Amino acid sequence: MRAVRASIRWRVAVTMIATALVTSLLFGLASFFFLYAIEDRMFADSLTEEVDRQQRAWEQRGAFDPPLRGHTSLYRPGEHLPADLQSQFDWAASQREYFGEADRHYHVERFNLPGAAGEALAVAEVSRFLVVRPRRTLILTLLAVMTVCVALFAGAVGYLLARRSVGPLTRLAQSVTSGQPGVPAIDPDEYPRNEIGLLATSLSQSFARIRSFVEREQAFTRDASHELRTPLAVIRSGAELASSGSEVPPRLRPLLARIIEAARDAEGTLDLLLALARDSAEAADGAAAPVLPLIEKAILDSSSRYDQQDIRVLVTVDPSLKIAMPQPATQLILNNLVGNAYQHAAGCELRISAGIDWIEIADTGPGLVDSIDPFEPFSKRSVSRGSGLGLNIVKRLSESSRIALSVSSGRPGTCFRLTFVQAAISNRD
Repeated sequence: MRAVRASIRWRVAVTMIATALVTSLLFGLASFFFLYAIEDRMFADSLTEEVDRQQRAWEQRGAFDPPLRGHTSLYRPGEHLPADLQSQFDWAASQREYFGEADRHYHVERFNLPGAAGEALAVAEVSRFLVVRPRRTLILTLLAVMTVCVALFAGAVGYLLARRSVGPLTRLAQSVTSGQPGVPAIDPDEYPRNEIGLLATSLSQSFARIRSFVEREQAFTRDASHELRTPLAVIRSGAELASSGSEVPPRLRPLLARIIEAARDAEGTLDLLLALARDSAEAADGAAAPVLPLIEKAILDSSSRYDQQDIRVLVTVDPSLKIAMPQPATQLILNNLVGNAYQHAAGCELRISAGIDWIEIADTGPGLVDSIDPFEPFSKRSVSRGSGLGLNIVKRLSESSRIALSVSSGRPGTCFRLTFVQAAISNRD
């Protein structure tokens, strides 16, 4: 998020700097050429004025008057011009500006004398009157310095404006991604009455609807779980009692065993649903606790449920290992994942290991179908491995408990890995 904020601010600042540079550069070049044009126009107008005066004099007396300005001279064809001008001048050309030696600069104007007297030439050597050309390096340097100053000023203003504009958006993003449990609560009155305020209002309304949905779902889950627990217990205990009698016909014993197993699966699902219905802060909180007892309980529960399955279990966990974790949620997740392995990896090997912030449950069973998400709801996929609904609930329980759950599968074998976020943060610290 910090990188995004910096990117927005700096992009605005860089855009302002680029705009100022281009604008200042164009304006400076236009100003520079404008000064050139004004200076040339002054000399051209001066020569035009002199030509008009000399044409009137020739018409009246048949001769030139002395030029008004000492830097102006008059010539007839065949007369010698200044040497550095003579070498490049052509009466038939239309060129009006010539550069001579020793920084001399000539402006010329050809004109016709009255009464078919022929042509004449007015020449002005204006080098000592030039303002722009001798100082063009200084002028361009000043324009460059002014351009840089304007660009830096524009960049600073752009950065400050972007920072001021992005500030409320930053606070809004922090409110949305604060990491606090539950649906974020946003007060639109804390934000300016502009597009950001409109966004805050829309998010507040959306989060309010989501919060209402979540509350209704949690209430329904709690109520349904509590209401179903009693009849399930009655069904399971009744089936166990019936199957323990000696007078039960042999053909009914498999059916009673299936009823008992189904009741236990349903009770495990209810435990997961109840865990999801708890407050997320309570689910995510956890102190360091021994890992091995949780794993042993999951193995004992699964082995009693699937006592007909031939599966070898290898546990490589240090008895002294403790992990900061939410114990109830972790126990339910382990129960489901270990039970999943017992159910679908019969005749294979189940390996359980753990580290300072992780637990792995791996088996050598048939694995999962490629390109299938094992955490998708059962109705959206078709795989022979996994309980579908149970794994989906396990994923949701992991997310609400801040446990990172990942899966990898090969041919054969499936490995589920639990990474405890709080423990990983503590270890880094």
